[in-house]
Amino acid sequence: MLAELQRELIVANTNDGLASARARGRVGGRRPKLTPDQAELAQQLYDAREKTVQQIADMFNVPRPTVYGHLDRDKTVPRQPKKTAAANWASSARWHRYRAAARTSASWGTRRRTASRSRPGSSTPTTAAC
Repeated sequence: MLAELQRELIVANTNDGLASARARGRVGGRRPKLTPDQAELAQQLYDAREKTVQQIADMFNVPRPTVYGHLDRDKTVPRQPKKTAAANWASSARWHRYRAAARTSASWGTRRRTASRSRPGSSTPTTAAC
């Protein structure tokens, strides 16, 4: 009961403090790394395809994810079309290994296992390698 009352007081005081801070013009949160002018320039360079994202990031001394965070997703055109799942599979290294193995072995993917047996004259059982 007492804990609930304390929690309600904390929540009320926190909300009052946030409201007074907003009234003074404070927004809260972390400041953006790029200014609005820099973000607009980055958007223009990216849309015109004059520079890569890495080059834009180097211009402003920020990492690439920061540049991506400031790009407008509604206006931004992707650099390369997205691949379909079939295209990803056909170009993957796994697919090439699968095809190479299928060409060389008719029974690819199956292993021949042998049971444990002991050698004549030996007391320890051995297993054949797979």
